[in-house]
Amino acid sequence: MKTRPKADRLPLTPVIAGIQMRNFFATCIVAASVFRIGAIDYIFNNFTNTANLALNGNAVVTNTADGFVIRLVTSEGWETGSVFSTLPVQVSSFSANFKFRITNSGGGSDGIDSGADGLAFIIQAVSTNALGSYGGYLGYAGIPAGITNSIDIEFDTWYNPEFHDPDSNHLGINTNGVADHGVGSPYTVHVDPRFDDGNLWFAWVDYDGTNVQVSANELGVRPQSPNLIRPLNATNLIGNTNAFVGFSSGTGDGWENVDVLSFEYHDNAIAANLPVLQVSSISTNSITISWPISAIGFTLQENSYLPTTNWIDVTNTINVIGDQDQVNIPTTSGNRFYRLKR
Repeated sequence: MKTRPKADRLPLTPVIAGIQMRNFFATCIVAASVFRIGAIDYIFNNFTNTANLALNGNAVVTNTADGFVIRLVTSEGWETGSVFSTLPVQVSSFSANFKFRITNSGGGSDGIDSGADGLAFIIQAVSTNALGSYGGYLGYAGIPAGITNSIDIEFDTWYNPEFHDPDSNHLGINTNGVADHGVGSPYTVHVDPRFDDGNLWFAWVDYDGTNVQVSANELGVRPQSPNLIRPLNATNLIGNTNAFVGFSSGTGDGWENVDVLSFEYHDNAIAANLPVLQVSSISTNSITISWPISAIGFTLQENSYLPTTNWIDVTNTINVIGDQDQVNIPTTSGNRFYRLKR
């Protein structure tokens, strides 16, 4: 066994892995996300400053308990709103992540629940002011046409059978401003719990040049396997290697406040072959956390509450065992989360 000196601390902050300890037992939660800086990076930890963003329709910046957020639509019927980058981003490959919260659901019911209609993450080459119709069109689709030359990822909270929705709470990957998923509802997946349950949601969207991958959960840790994958050629669909990126939403008979709390977009992103933390229990009061020694320049950090930014460096000795860096950590009661930072 060799002891490895601690690496220099580096300033970039992608979370690439995490685990949770509960009641003295360790459980691997999952996460893998790393960004390689490209030509344009959008990083909004909040929206106190909306420089390089265009707000359209009913979209506004408002101060809530979550801080300054972009509220795409309010809990009123028949609204539509969007927000897009004013500087084009490269779309040959990318990684994006964002946080959202949907509250005050009400109005009509689709036979399953009230509240509508969710939100969409959009990459499009039309304009910074692009905006579709309200209701189930979610601000990206519409009559006679929605936002063409686009990739449209739905976080849908209303069942529209005319669009071949699978249910009233699902993810969907659509294209060219068309809300209809088609017969059999391809490229959709049911999600539990509901997006409009009032809780904080985390989402990740990645494109490697071949497949769009989408993940969403309330844990705040990116899963190793995405919820939904769709193969497509982004540059062919959009008609360009550059596009505008943003969000849209709409209300109809049902309504809800749809807030985007934070947003990051990194073009030229590669989300493959990432180092992942592994955890194993070596006794009733100790665990081992390990990761590949090839992950040079990373620092192991811990946190007791995932949604905060209070990460601190783990100072335990790093041991080299085979091709793995390993750290032994005593277990404690409650939750502990771990990540690698570079």
